[in-house]
Amino acid sequence: MSLCRLLIVAGAVLLACPAAASARVAVVATGGVRAALVDVTTDAVVAQVDVGGPSRAVVAAPDGRRAHVAAGDGIATVDLDALTLVRRRGIGAEAVALARSPKGGALYAVAGRRLLVVDSSTLAVRHRIALR
Repeated sequence: MSLCRLLIVAGAVLLACPAAASARVAVVATGGVRAALVDVTTDAVVAQVDVGGPSRAVVAAPDGRRAHVAAGDGIATVDLDALTLVRRRGIGAEAVALARSPKGGALYAVAGRRLLVVDSSTLAVRHRIALR
């Protein structure tokens, strides 16, 4: 249980746009079905996006235009310019942590005792790796 809380807090501080961007939005995994998008210059919630399941973790795309949210048994992609859901796709298990590859082509999701390698564009699971 403390790991889930830690991940929610970590998602709350994740800045979703790079420093060079003019608009800065933080994506907050709230634990509910809506991820909160917070303008960091005003500290105001500018949007809440239904991600289709309890939001547990967030990772930003390298260009800062999109963020991926672990939501229930799926991953959701949020457009940070339009402040809307782009897509959601089931991955077959509830992910509790997300990371991305340095170039952004792959997402890594920890779900149960597996590490899933997910295509960041299509959200299709490429590989399932057993964890010990």
